[in-house]
Amino acid sequence: MPFVRDILRTHQIGTGRRNWTLPQRRDADAWINEKFVFFHIDPRTDESEQTVEWLIEKAEEAVIRHGLKALVIDPWNEFEHARPHNETETQYVARMIKRLKRFAQTFDVLVIVVIHPTKNGGSKDAADISLYDADGSAHWANKSDIGIAIERDDESGLTRVHGRKFRFSDLGQRGTTEFVFDTDAEVIAQ
Repeated sequence: MPFVRDILRTHQIGTGRRNWTLPQRRDADAWINEKFVFFHIDPRTDESEQTVEWLIEKAEEAVIRHGLKALVIDPWNEFEHARPHNETETQYVARMIKRLKRFAQTFDVLVIVVIHPTKNGGSKDAADISLYDADGSAHWANKSDIGIAIERDDESGLTRVHGRKFRFSDLGQRGTTEFVFDTDAEVIAQ
């Protein structure tokens, strides 16, 4: 995950990669190794499939070994989603959401699932995309506790974060926040 590591390095060092010194990079990497665990299968050496069950097993181990507090699944469509022939995609997504919520509640872990829009949703104006445009099932809108849509506007350089759903009012409120990527500093400014 080199691109994720570079984002985390930028956050920890506080400046863009062009200005990093070797000691800064080493310190940042030590911080990353202390705070983050990455799950992935090396296809060159492991024939396992990345299923949601596989991920939850790895996450449960990480809770015990590393004190995992947040799990980010990015992106959902990269997992192997083998489901029984008599199960619809909507039924499968509902079952997986229930499984992820059970994991989250059992281990007190924040679970974030990144889902891309459907082809139809992707053809909409970005500001009009709703949670019902998430690929796979309307359950991403119906069963989520928090739903956020992220829109990047390459022309203006803005990234808009649209809060679409907050099941509980103390978790947030609907609205939009804009961010701009500072290309000189390579950090995000609000």
